[in-house]
Amino acid sequence: MYFDMDKPLKAKDFGRIEQAEGFWHKAWKRRSSLLFFLASGDLVMEVDGEEIVLSQGDTLIVEAYSTYRPLQSSGCVYYYFYFDADKTEEYKSRFSINHSFCRGLTNFAYSFTCTDRTVISVDAVTRHTENSRIAKIMNRCAELDLWKRPNEKMLLDLYLNELMIQLSLMKEASEDIDKPFTRMLNYIQRNYRKNITLSNVAESVHLSPSYAAKLFKKNAGVRCCDYINSVRLAEACGMLINTNMKIAQISDEVGYKSQYYFARQFKKEYGMTAIQYRKKGINKA
Repeated sequence: MYFDMDKPLKAKDFGRIEQAEGFWHKAWKRRSSLLFFLASGDLVMEVDGEEIVLSQGDTLIVEAYSTYRPLQSSGCVYYYFYFDADKTEEYKSRFSINHSFCRGLTNFAYSFTCTDRTVISVDAVTRHTENSRIAKIMNRCAELDLWKRPNEKMLLDLYLNELMIQLSLMKEASEDIDKPFTRMLNYIQRNYRKNITLSNVAESVHLSPSYAAKLFKKNAGVRCCDYINSVRLAEACGMLINTNMKIAQISDEVGYKSQYYFARQFKKEYGMTAIQYRKKGINKA
């Protein structure tokens, strides 16, 4: 979702709630948007009929006039903001940034020219990441004492804007990482029947094999070659149960040029031979 930030956001409500297990409230629909941060515990929230599972450190944005309600929780602590914001369509802001010359190695200065709109994009749900600044900003909000120092409301509004900017930056960082990885997954899904290697996968996203390998392991938790094997073997399992094709034909169909290597990988993955797997599947049916 996109928000026009030319008009700074102002908090209408802010709070920190320790919620015990049990019933909360019926569905709500408000004219203001909601920023919800789960500081601890777990929660299942329903937004416009869709169930969203939240864990500690997750942030949820609910658009104005959306219907939402908590469904299930074993107890949690959460922060919330209600705020009015100008939603907009996708739009990329264009800034002109000049780096001014300053004497000295550690001195720097920038000048900015922007006659354009300032638009940010945030996800409805932002998952917890290491070193996330969201919890730190929320803690700063909680330290404000608006009863004694009403002028601190200006700080609260600034923190709300900072939260939205941080969520936007986290989305950008996530997209920078996920896009090449997603393209690698799509390439494997389209080409696993061919004799593809890590080099082919890396070339498809214009990355070096070494960097592609690190990126893939970081996101998938397994090596690229192991993932290709798992895709091929999963397809082979379906063909063993649902077709009468010979083992050699299935091996070739899912991308293995060596039936011996297919047999070795299959037994390593499933603890039985392909023939045993087929018989077991037929007996279950």
